[in-house]
Amino acid sequence: MEKLKTHRKALFLLLIAATSLTCHAQSNCFTYDFEDANVITGLTDDGEDVKELIIPSNVTKVKSGAFEEAAKLETLTIDNANPVFEGSLFGENTCKLSLIDMGNSMSVNNMYALLTSLGSTNTLSKVVIDSYSGEQISWTDNTINNVLHEDVAVVLPAAQVANQVFGNASVWGRFTIDKELISFCGNATFQDLDQGSNMLFYVANSYENSRYVHLQRVYHVVAGQGVLIHKTGNTSGYAELPRIDSFDDLNIPSANTDRSYYAQNMLKGVTEATQIGATDGNKTNLILKNAAFHPTSGGLIPANRAYLQVPTAMAKEGASFELVFSDNTTTGIGNFEYQITDYKDADSTYYNLNGQRISKPGKGIYIVNGRKYIKN
Repeated sequence: MEKLKTHRKALFLLLIAATSLTCHAQSNCFTYDFEDANVITGLTDDGEDVKELIIPSNVTKVKSGAFEEAAKLETLTIDNANPVFEGSLFGENTCKLSLIDMGNSMSVNNMYALLTSLGSTNTLSKVVIDSYSGEQISWTDNTINNVLHEDVAVVLPAAQVANQVFGNASVWGRFTIDKELISFCGNATFQDLDQGSNMLFYVANSYENSRYVHLQRVYHVVAGQGVLIHKTGNTSGYAELPRIDSFDDLNIPSANTDRSYYAQNMLKGVTEATQIGATDGNKTNLILKNAAFHPTSGGLIPANRAYLQVPTAMAKEGASFELVFSDNTTTGIGNFEYQITDYKDADSTYYNLNGQRISKPGKGIYIVNGRKYIKN
């Protein structure tokens, strides 16, 4: 009898352990059906109403039809795993997934197998890929085009977007920063549709008194160009922006303005780790540190970062350049005074202090040509 109690107690503890493992990080408590510890074959009955599935890192294979009972599934997350997906995950049922987060360990082949298993009647709207391993394969055949249609956004780290094509889908870059201000340079061009809710983008287009560098806000992050990214008060610290081919694809006034700002850009971006010296010809190199640009004796600029170049004649030995943003706020030196004027130039473009274009400005404070004005 004592031996039987011991067996029952061990079985009870085993069931508790299994339940806590399979319910870990799930939005609803259910269990996967496993062929063995690493192969998912389906869900228990408790999983049919679940809206989010997280595949644990130990899973190596997901069998065909494994999610056909998950009729309300909206989000699938691959938790640092690289499972093989066999056949159609949803059987003959329509896939209701709107978001797939591939994590950072999936191979291209396994991502491809997962996407094509959804079928052409899926409701997918977003695919997030933190990074991937394995050989590149074609994302442009007819099968993948049926899945990654034009309404699907494929989100990649901004530094890794390049000109990769994912079927007919639109490609977005995710900018992620953990500091208030960093430099950035990528190999693709993005349009800023975030409008400052998470971060602002600037180029350095002028300097003053060998002490200040002026930063002009831009609404495009251009391939191969250095920019400064200023994280706003939002704690998320990221923004997702759509990739575009060039300014010429955009029929908006700020495209021409941004082009002129970039023509004067003094930020030199690198897309791979690059060794620089203290000077380059008749230019002096400065690096960003603690919200100012400081002289350097030379060193390695990490990939996807930028540094500042100013004429050596304008750089005082050992002196740093403070930052002056396009709204004339500064770091470390207080605020510049507004220029008081009744600005009536009909050909000028007015922006409010949030960077929004104003077609018929009344009295107030506006940004015109990168300067702040009070309109009386």
